[in-house]
Amino acid sequence: MNYQLAIEYYNNGLQRAKEEKWDEALEFLNKAIAEDPKHVNSYNVLGKVYVQKGELNAAKRCWRMALRIDPDNVTAKQCLSAASKRFAQIRIKALLWPAAVVILIAALIITNSMLLRRISNLETELAKATAVKAQEERKAREPESQKAGSPASSIQGVTKSPKLEDASQVKEAYDRALEACTSGQYDQAIEMFQQILEYPPAHQLKDNAQYWLAECYYAQRKYIQALAEFQKVKEYFPKADKVFDAELKIAYTYYKLGRIEEAKQKLSQLSKDWPHQQYRSRITTLSNKISSDQ
Repeated sequence: MNYQLAIEYYNNGLQRAKEEKWDEALEFLNKAIAEDPKHVNSYNVLGKVYVQKGELNAAKRCWRMALRIDPDNVTAKQCLSAASKRFAQIRIKALLWPAAVVILIAALIITNSMLLRRISNLETELAKATAVKAQEERKAREPESQKAGSPASSIQGVTKSPKLEDASQVKEAYDRALEACTSGQYDQAIEMFQQILEYPPAHQLKDNAQYWLAECYYAQRKYIQALAEFQKVKEYFPKADKVFDAELKIAYTYYKLGRIEEAKQKLSQLSKDWPHQQYRSRITTLSNKISSDQ
């Protein structure tokens, strides 16, 4: 078993799931489980991918396996409970008169669509207001010498841990931060990624830390903060392997914020800057999603 390789496969699978590439996500997650059969997070995400593919029985098997490994795992319990309720709903609907089912489903779809749109608009406005307020408070609090700090100097609201002293501690902190991020412990991950970025000497993991810091904000739906941190990947680490991922995620963030034209412009620029097939398919995925939503 190769635990480090399992984590890499898991991270790739998680990223593909976020991009709604379900088959690719399944491939990576199954590879992660093959390397580490007790990797609970892989089973949890695999279950969610099966749900998206409509394979509810397979999803339940994944979450039961996760609970065999970790009987107290909250994510697996919640997902399994939700799946059980979903099965119950399906059985009830099967007994209803077909015409009534059609009417009910149509009403639910319309109501859900309206609610999601309202929630998305509220989240966007709240994120903007929060970002502006945090920036104003930071400027009022910090002396001038601290306002032009490192790439992570704009992160607010997290108690700083002791500074890292050497490169080996940076590697350990990065592994812990990445595990926290993929486990959904985003605030803890943000703090540790910030530690790495504040480590004075250059380090090969700083570009990845910057990227995953932005991913944490994105996962929390703090899209304004996520946008600023994704932009820093290319700004501070222009030759990093994560530049394309960060630039594509900027387009996704624009899309989430409802800034559709800016998302389209970013995708158009990416198509010119990254013409190879391995990038084109990912660009096309978001382009198609934007087109289908309009």
